[in-house]
Amino acid sequence: MKFGVTLLKADSTVLVSSDSFGIVFVDLMAVSPGVSATRSFPAFAGRTFKTLSGSLAQLSYPAGVPTVSVNGADFTKIEKIYIFSL
Repeated sequence: MKFGVTLLKADSTVLVSSDSFGIVFVDLMAVSPGVSATRSFPAFAGRTFKTLSGSLAQLSYPAGVPTVSVNGADFTKIEKIYIFSL
């Protein structure tokens, strides 16, 4: 059995599909206005991460552990940060 993730835009067109890009969905962070959040993923040490958030999230790899940081100081609404492993 095969599992994957497909994210659709509001008009139902495909935004990203794990079948076509060979990526694995890892997590979804929802960050509220005025809140900062950091999440590390030690189980994925040595892997490369990607987000669909543009410049909203910063990726770093301290000691090889993928870490996603988000500063919601300027957010006007809850922002969703989709996190993938390549």
